[in-house]
Amino acid sequence: MTTNFKPEYFKSAKYRKWIGTNPCYRCGKPFSVGHHLPRQDGRRRSGDDLMIPVCNVCHISLHAHPDKEKQELKRLIKIAEQLFTEWEGL
Repeated sequence: MTTNFKPEYFKSAKYRKWIGTNPCYRCGKPFSVGHHLPRQDGRRRSGDDLMIPVCNVCHISLHAHPDKEKQELKRLIKIAEQLFTEWEGL
């Protein structure tokens, strides 16, 4: 029986590199880094599958204003899931 099981903590250098090739989700700048979204289960860090591309300026802003990130977390998770699905299809 085949299932679409996703490990609890996905980690991939290839995926992190691919995320960096996408434009910043906030401002559209072409050079980005991966930003791990906060986990909902209280653990410190999420896996790479919950990562979004952000430029350095937006990345610093996200860390400086975590409450803003929490307000838009549902939308950010959707973006991260869409990117992960796109990457799996490559």
